[in-house]
Amino acid sequence: MKSIYATHGIPEELVSDGGPPYNSNLMMNFFREWGIKHHVTPPHFPRVNGQIERAVQTVKNSLTKAAEEGKDLYVVLLDYRIQPAKDMPSPAELLMGRKLRTFLPSHPGQLKPTFDVERAREALRKRQIIQNKYANKHATVLPVLHQNAKVWFKHKMKEPWKQGTIIQVGPQPRSYIIQEKQISHSTRQH
Repeated sequence: MKSIYATHGIPEELVSDGGPPYNSNLMMNFFREWGIKHHVTPPHFPRVNGQIERAVQTVKNSLTKAAEEGKDLYVVLLDYRIQPAKDMPSPAELLMGRKLRTFLPSHPGQLKPTFDVERAREALRKRQIIQNKYANKHATVLPVLHQNAKVWFKHKMKEPWKQGTIIQVGPQPRSYIIQEKQISHSTRQH
């Protein structure tokens, strides 16, 4: 990450699902030292991470198809990064402030910065508001849970529900440390 931040600058905020690369003490110290706010979204809930999930799926499909056809994977990534959205510049143009040179012929003037950064940021904000509206369309406001509350939970979507008690409110919003209720079974033999 340091090499990426050295090249592109330090982000104010990093959004993740709090998975193993991001939940260690080492990483938390890194975020604190570098002044990065870490926002954790609920894992295993693609609806919440819709925009990211769609981008990941698009890239996976493109890379899989390219590998099957024997294409250069870096060219596929370049093609993905230079594709503009309907109302916004491409991801590469947003990052670099200009269009990137590709295998297609282009005039040198086309590779100079041309778009209004503020207009692009505003278009991005509007798009995020619309996406959040759709993501929250079927969401319900959940009550805040407190220590000692009895709850039902599951670690992963396909696991069965388990009973437990909240023993501590976690560091992230809507995160809790839960003690699982132990259910004992005995087998009678004769």
